[in-house]
Amino acid sequence: MPQIATPTLINDITNLGALGLFKLASKLYRSTYITGFNETMVSIGEYKKYSIDTGMVALDPLQREHYRADLAIDLSREHLFLARTPFSPTSSFDITVPIVAVIFAEGGRVDISCPDTLTDQASELLGQILRISTASTNSDTPNNWKLVELEGSHEFQMRVENAIEAISNTDLEKVVLSKALHISSANRPNQEAIFDRLVRDRPYSYLFSIENYLGASPELVVNLKGSSVTSHPLAGTAKSHNESTLLLSDKDNREHQIVVGQIMERLEALGISAQHQSKPTISKYGEIVHLGSRISGSLATGSPATSIEIAAHLAPTAAINGEPYETAIKYIYSNEPADRGFYGGLVGYQKKEGDGTWILNIRSIDLNDEGVMLRAGVGIVEKSDPVAEDLEATSKINAIASSILKC
Repeated sequence: MPQIATPTLINDITNLGALGLFKLASKLYRSTYITGFNETMVSIGEYKKYSIDTGMVALDPLQREHYRADLAIDLSREHLFLARTPFSPTSSFDITVPIVAVIFAEGGRVDISCPDTLTDQASELLGQILRISTASTNSDTPNNWKLVELEGSHEFQMRVENAIEAISNTDLEKVVLSKALHISSANRPNQEAIFDRLVRDRPYSYLFSIENYLGASPELVVNLKGSSVTSHPLAGTAKSHNESTLLLSDKDNREHQIVVGQIMERLEALGISAQHQSKPTISKYGEIVHLGSRISGSLATGSPATSIEIAAHLAPTAAINGEPYETAIKYIYSNEPADRGFYGGLVGYQKKEGDGTWILNIRSIDLNDEGVMLRAGVGIVEKSDPVAEDLEATSKINAIASSILKC
């Protein structure tokens, strides 16, 4: 911990809490809030940026034609970096190294991280934030929200039917289809107010606010701490009152097994020995429940793998793409009416020497001047029902839309 982390500063930051610090910091600097695995990271300011033109394949050790070992090593030496990555593993994205990052861990521990050359600047920056007014800047102007469905139920159900036919006639086992909804507003949506509502409505999710993207994701793609690797994929969905039915559903269990099996295979390919729960359990997300399986593993002795390298090899998982990997992603590119952009990609951060957390960018909100864009995905397998899949996609969208419409 740098010298700026005096007992007084730590005490003041602890009293503010992660959300309080983020809200104050956002008034003055580009700031990011990400709930990690048993901790929350708040970054402040921008020290350095890496532009990754070739996409996440540049950080996947098994993509030998694209992998950049020099980049992975450089990133592991940074005090901390964060990123929002696109669904497509070959699309460009930026990695940001903040001036200072504050980690709020379990048990009330607070750690402060900054480059060795910026301790004075980081100290001044934190002091400035702690001195500014805590008065709310939320706008009282009504948004007059208007829901604009970009694809009707009939059109989406036809896409589901086509996907089921492809599964019957090709090697495709599962493919995830996404559906979109735009909620327009007479004025630019208030990002702080929407994020506040997400925090209140989804306190047990992986919350994030990074640039114009907000989210409350239920899914951990990977966490690396030391040599310990954890993943918690979700697949299979029902309304909360139907959780017992979900546990017994052949269709949902098949979908779930495909996701878990793919992650296990990809971890093994990286030399990571892993185990998963013998049976999936229920993961609750408000009015929606999912089948979830905790996967735990260990890096091989002496492995140099970092969290973003593991994430790059896993993403996009079968939870948001399908299986086989290449067949599913090509099907999505050819049949989805709009590019997914960052939806279905990753949001996360990595600390010095490689520990970090990467979560799936779902249940997310893409803000723009005209309103917000929401997306939801549903996993299609041989026994899928088009009407049920359409209702599932709508219920997932509504889970986030309900928070927006309260603002």
